[in-house]
Amino acid sequence: MLYIFLGKPGAGKGTLAEYARIQYSNKKKDLVYISTGDLFRAICKLETKLAKEVKQTLEEGLLVSDDLTNRVFLEKFLQYDNNSNFILDGYPRTVTQAKFLQETIIKHNFGTCKVLYLDCAQKVLIERICGRRICPKCSRVYNVVSKKPKVENHCDFDNELLIQRMDDSKRSVVTRIKVYEKDTEPLINFYSELGILEKINAESTPVPEIFKKVFV
Repeated sequence: MLYIFLGKPGAGKGTLAEYARIQYSNKKKDLVYISTGDLFRAICKLETKLAKEVKQTLEEGLLVSDDLTNRVFLEKFLQYDNNSNFILDGYPRTVTQAKFLQETIIKHNFGTCKVLYLDCAQKVLIERICGRRICPKCSRVYNVVSKKPKVENHCDFDNELLIQRMDDSKRSVVTRIKVYEKDTEPLINFYSELGILEKINAESTPVPEIFKKVFV
């Protein structure tokens, strides 16, 4: 089973993914989490031909094309067997990528696909993201409103001083939401027409309840 998470920045995709991974682990079941951001960060540390293409694109300040993104995803995806359960976060981002993914699922017999759209008002999204704080050492994520550290502004695990990422500022968040609306929201119609989209109110529905509704 493949679970695709859609939702604007701050909708709770990462939080739900982490909760799902813990639940699967407790049941001794595998759940592979694939994030586009993680994939690009990981591949940039390699010296393969594909990695060099990605690094050159990013260094030139260009957007990574659908074709290049698809190739990066496919290289990772095919490392697993088709009995695995997956969460895809940040992929696909465009209809072109979504079509490639559907073809890949069918070609390699990776089973069924379920798409979850986490719906959330922009005001709430901005509050959530601007409240994020990151540990620069272990990368754990906190929030000044909903997930405070035990000691103010310090990581619970290594006592490092927490930081706010540049792209978590209000101006950056608004820009990211606009980009999402332009490039990614067409996926909602695409998956709705396929009959595999489930829309959930991510403001009022607790993560454990979302998990029970969606995951098998």
